[in-house]
Amino acid sequence: MRRSGEVTGWAFLAEVGGVRHAGLAVGRAGLGPFTGAGAGGSLSTLAHVRGLATLPSLDALPFSDPVDARWCVHRDAEGVVAVFGPGGLELAYDLDLDLPPGWLETVTRTRSLVLVVSHVLPAAGDMAAVLTYETQRGMVCAGRVRFGPPGPEAARARQGPSRRSRSARTAATERSAGSTGPGRPLTPLPDRVTPR
Repeated sequence: MRRSGEVTGWAFLAEVGGVRHAGLAVGRAGLGPFTGAGAGGSLSTLAHVRGLATLPSLDALPFSDPVDARWCVHRDAEGVVAVFGPGGLELAYDLDLDLPPGWLETVTRTRSLVLVVSHVLPAAGDMAAVLTYETQRGMVCAGRVRFGPPGPEAARARQGPSRRSRSARTAATERSAGSTGPGRPLTPLPDRVTPR
C-alpha cells in the first residue's frame, strides 16, 4: 500500500466533442527501484496486471469505453480520494486533491471517470510532459472506472489498523507529493482539458 507521501494525484477535466469528462492521474512521486508489479514496484505495471489497458497515446484516453466496475475511485466525506482495484487492491489512498471547478459535479453526474496510472508522476513540473514521456515508454495504463465507494471485497481488505486522523493526513499531504502541484493542461488531448 502506498500513502500520499509516495503517490501523486492529479484531477483534470477534458471536453471532447462538447461533452465534459473527468479524469484522475496517479503515479509514484519518484522513481521506484524496479518496474515490476510487486511491493515497491510500478503502479502502472500493477494496474496492467489487474486489467487496465496500456495507453498508446494521450490522444487515446478511453472517455467512451465501457466502465470497468472492478475499479473505482472513491472520495470520502472529508474529501480524501482513494483508488481501488480488483481483488481488494488499494492502489492509492489519502490523496488530498485540489479539484478543478466542475470535476466533482461531472463525476457525480456520470458516476465514472478516466483513471490514468503512470509509472512516475512528480508532484511538481509539467505533468503533461511526464505523462507523454511515460506513455511513449509504455508505462501508462488507463481505463474508464466507476466513481463511488469500493465493493465489499475492497472494504474487507481495508479493515485493520485505523487510518491516520484527518489532521495528520492533511499535514502529511502538505509536505508530500500526495496533493497535486501546479499542473498545466494535457495539451495532447482532443479539444480542451482543464487542470485543477
